[in-house]
Amino acid sequence: MTHATMSDGGGEPKFRWYWMPTLKRLGIRHRPPYNTRHTYATMMLMAGMGPAFCAKQLGHSVEVFLRTYSKWLDGEQDAIEMQRMEDALSGSAASAKSPLEVPSK
Repeated sequence: MTHATMSDGGGEPKFRWYWMPTLKRLGIRHRPPYNTRHTYATMMLMAGMGPAFCAKQLGHSVEVFLRTYSKWLDGEQDAIEMQRMEDALSGSAASAKSPLEVPSK
């Protein structure tokens, strides 16, 4: 068995034996096992992980990932991001550390 919803060969999907009873024990409403993929994606974004890393984890291009999950990006850091842009445009970016800057040894 390579996938949670594959049959055991007898016609009965494995998720009926494992997935549904597990959800019931945890008090979680029924959902297809595939939805855990969406949960993982949104949890990564809500934790502040970068979209490029998240996309790679799911096997998406960044474009597809953002089209699907951009609504879950946290807007709490918008002011910080805008300040970075303003600093870069005003030439004071030298005082602000770039997230792309390679540390010197």
